[in-house]
Amino acid sequence: PHGGPWRSVITIHDLTFLRYPHFLTPESQRYYNRHIKSAVSRADAILVDSNATRSDVLELLRVHPEKVTTVHLAVDERFHPQTEEVVASVCTRLDLARHYLLFVGTFEPRKNIPNLLHAYADLRSRHADTPPLLLVGNPGWHFETTDALLDELDIRDAVTVRSNFPAKDLPALYSGAVALILPSHYEGFGFPVLEAMACGTATIVANRASLPEIAGDATLLCDPAHAESISEAMSRVLFDSELRAALVEKGLQRASQYSWETCCAQTLEVYRRVLG
Repeated sequence: PHGGPWRSVITIHDLTFLRYPHFLTPESQRYYNRHIKSAVSRADAILVDSNATRSDVLELLRVHPEKVTTVHLAVDERFHPQTEEVVASVCTRLDLARHYLLFVGTFEPRKNIPNLLHAYADLRSRHADTPPLLLVGNPGWHFETTDALLDELDIRDAVTVRSNFPAKDLPALYSGAVALILPSHYEGFGFPVLEAMACGTATIVANRASLPEIAGDATLLCDPAHAESISEAMSRVLFDSELRAALVEKGLQRASQYSWETCCAQTLEVYRRVLG
């Protein structure tokens, strides 16, 4: 307990359940709401993955600023640009198109996949040579309504959905993509963005929560609430090779700024301060 012989450090990855409660199942809402306030009050220190989440913690949970420390995460060394041969081999083995737009993440409401599909349908209606869209991740709640959109928008033949994707093939998946699109309404950090950047892939992210903070100027921002903004961003990256090359170069530099060594050192410092 707080103030007793034990010390407590907790990590809050995001506050989706408070900021956007309608993006969770009722069961998840009840679970998080039941535990968060007691956990926060007992903790001697709180770690967060981004300044965006830190702001949420200060605003929504009324925590003293000195108690909350931002420690950015990083990506594993296996995420780096893969050769054409490796990418081609993975695409052949997994029966994937050789040229595609990519989304990586859980298929759930806060990831904003319906607006991504509307944007993609709009892009295909204007550009017949738009490459296929590949959605990689595991289905969350409400995915059945998202899946139905593929037929409603008449894009099922152009969209590939893959669950339980082999983790070892993710670097090749990123490297083979024309661009990664992560138009989430909310992210506490956004691993796929850094993973894609580290693999030399251009990225498009929502101008919300942690995503602009993590990606910096190495990405193209879009408004996740408007499909036309997502569509326009995809069009720019697809058909402007100079822009795409610039995003790739900036992304590689940006991803290199994050390291697990720094993350561990900063985390250890918080634990030492609490124990001191």
